[in-house]
Amino acid sequence: RSSNWAGKNAKRRMQNMLSPYMPASTFNEYRKFLKSRGVNYVNLFLCNYGDGEYSKPGYSIYGPKWTGKLHKPTLKLFEDRIKILMGDGHGIFLWSVADESKPYTDGIAANPRKFYNDLKASGLLEYASALCLGLEMYESFNSKQVAAQAKAAAAVFPRPIGTHQKSGNYNFSKLAGVSMCFFQVKPGASAASLVATAWKIKKASGRYLIMFEIEREPAPEKCTAILKAGDAFSVGNV
Repeated sequence: RSSNWAGKNAKRRMQNMLSPYMPASTFNEYRKFLKSRGVNYVNLFLCNYGDGEYSKPGYSIYGPKWTGKLHKPTLKLFEDRIKILMGDGHGIFLWSVADESKPYTDGIAANPRKFYNDLKASGLLEYASALCLGLEMYESFNSKQVAAQAKAAAAVFPRPIGTHQKSGNYNFSKLAGVSMCFFQVKPGASAASLVATAWKIKKASGRYLIMFEIEREPAPEKCTAILKAGDAFSVGNV
C-alpha cells in the first residue's frame, strides 16, 4: 500500500521525498500524509531531472550534474531520509530514474553497468525491498536498452526488479531479470474495470503486479477493491 500523489493533477509528489530541494518541513509534512493514508511502503526516485515538484534543477546519485562520481552530500541526505521513512514503518522501493530526465536517462543508457555498480557502491540498495528501473521508460529507452539495464541491476541487486511504462503497456516487464510489473491506467476507470485489468495484466505479464497509478490522487476505495481481488499485490493510490 503506497500513496504517491495528492492534490490537483498530482501536484504533491511523495516520490520526490529524497530531493535535496524539498525542505525538511515539507518532508515531515509528507511523512504525516503517508501515515494518515495507512501506507506501508514508499516509492522514491534516486535520479530526477524535471518530473514534478522539487525536481529541478535535478538531483541524482552523482549530484545535480551527471559527473559519474558519487556525490557524498546527496547520498548522505538520501540515506538519512530513507532511514527516517523506515523508522516510520515503511518499506522502501527505490526507482532508478524519473521520466523527463534526459541528461540522466542518457547517462544510464550509455553505461548501465557503471550506473548500477555505482548504485551498489553507494550503499542505498541495502535499504531497498525492490528496485524499479524507471518511470515511463518508453519515453527514454528501447527494449534493448531496458534489457541491458535489467541485466546490470540484477548483477548487483538480488531482490525484485521492476519496470514501468505508459498507460496500458507492460512489455518491458517480460524481459529477463525483471520480476515486477508497475502498471498504469488512464484515470477514471471504475473499480470493477480495474479489478478486471489487474487479472488480465497479471496473467499476460506473468510478473508480480503493482497497480501503481490508477488515478492522479488518492483513490482508497478502488485500491481496496483491487487488493481484495488478489491479482495485484500492491497499489499506489491509497
